[in-house]
Amino acid sequence: MKKEQDSRKVPVTDVTNLGRRTIYQRLHLISLGKGICIALALVLLSVPLGNWRALQSKLDEARRVWDGLEVDGKKIPAAQQTPISQIIEGRAAAASNLLTIMKRYPGAAVAEREALERARNAMRGAGDPASAERANEALSACVSEGMDALFAQTNISDDDHAWLEQVAASFNEQGRKLFIRARDYNRQMQKAIDAYDEMPASALFARPALFRLPPTH
Repeated sequence: MKKEQDSRKVPVTDVTNLGRRTIYQRLHLISLGKGICIALALVLLSVPLGNWRALQSKLDEARRVWDGLEVDGKKIPAAQQTPISQIIEGRAAAASNLLTIMKRYPGAAVAEREALERARNAMRGAGDPASAERANEALSACVSEGMDALFAQTNISDDDHAWLEQVAASFNEQGRKLFIRARDYNRQMQKAIDAYDEMPASALFARPALFRLPPTH
């Protein structure tokens, strides 16, 4: 009789093992959830990261054009390269020659001479396209005003008058070179702008800008 009763006993559940399994299951679900979140975050981050790399590649190409290392995707042989610093210095040097002439006539164009000197110094300190654009615009205006002020004088010697014409020719020639370089730079920079406009995450980055083309004088 006792054996029959023992055989009918309900099995005792191992509460300790059941609790452990529940904890393990919950931890597994938590880990799985974290893994999914991390994976989603990586996917979401990969989009702007990929966009940034593509944009940066286009910007680097534009900068190489600006520096005179390549044009239209082709490298320029070292012997044929003209560094942008050389063009900028050419514009500044012409302005320096104009300043030399202006200082020979201290009574004329004092304000224009001081403005030209500041613009010349800013041009020499231009280290990137944006600063070169601003400096060149200011320098062009100051050179034009300085030239007008000197040509308006009646006591300029024939030698200085001839030198002024040479200064103007040199300044214009360097301006032509800057125009060509800026045009080539803009052609490459436009590709960076197009890449930017196609980016779904474009709001995360600053929009590239073209170089305002200077006049050829």
